[in-house]
Amino acid sequence: PESGRIHIWSVQVSDHQAYELEFDLGKLKLPDGAAVMAEAVSEAKHGEVVALMELPADRKVRIRQPAQSAMLLTVSTKARLSHVLEPVADSTVGQGKEAGANKGGEDWLGVRRHSDNNRNAISYIKFELPEDAGNVGEAVLELSGQSEATRAYDGGFLIRAYVLADNLWEESKVTGENAPNLYRTVSSAVQVNLENYPAGHLTSYKTPAAMATRVTDAVREAIGRGQKFISFMLIREMHWTGENTDDAHARLASRESGATQSPKLRLFAQTDSN
Repeated sequence: PESGRIHIWSVQVSDHQAYELEFDLGKLKLPDGAAVMAEAVSEAKHGEVVALMELPADRKVRIRQPAQSAMLLTVSTKARLSHVLEPVADSTVGQGKEAGANKGGEDWLGVRRHSDNNRNAISYIKFELPEDAGNVGEAVLELSGQSEATRAYDGGFLIRAYVLADNLWEESKVTGENAPNLYRTVSSAVQVNLENYPAGHLTSYKTPAAMATRVTDAVREAIGRGQKFISFMLIREMHWTGENTDDAHARLASRESGATQSPKLRLFAQTDSN
């Protein structure tokens, strides 16, 4: 009750068949417009947000759950969509021969980790937090794009989204030589601590699609510290020793691509409704 959240845990054990689910929440005392979020672990997703909506007027949440998956449905009884933020800055930086290049004007953001660091790509996104953000009940980072791979098998490309302590970087000046919390010769964060940490992750595939991850705690902490901005670093790191990450990379829409595809930070304000 204190958190204002209702959780529903759904497990799909079928090997092949997806379920078309309908959760009837009509017997619960839920306010109009309550935020509904679904996060899934499956062959294709690793805990990311797979659905985000306001509670329908008929109080029925309809969602498709893939085979062999687990899904957490969260209904925030006290949260309403209050702001949809677009970046005030975003840019890709390179390494090796590309370390000095500024790519802030491009309509795309790249993420890549390669054995040849001339081909590495790490991207940065900055949002301005509204003065009236108040008590944030939920926050979701959304991206649009796809992965490109040399192999036929499309196993997905996992992107890690770090929240950063440094918000002083500028779109027109950031390069691989001055980018915050980034090693100069390898695709990896310099510091992982209470101010620079993985806030979420997203998986891209060859088919263009929207991706989303929950970043509620990161946004709450930034507001609590009185920050005017919040920045995220999109990076592919090595997940295990000897992992081959050369075969795939991601290409995402930047703010220059237009409002439809631009990265977004959705904030849901906490209210006193019961």
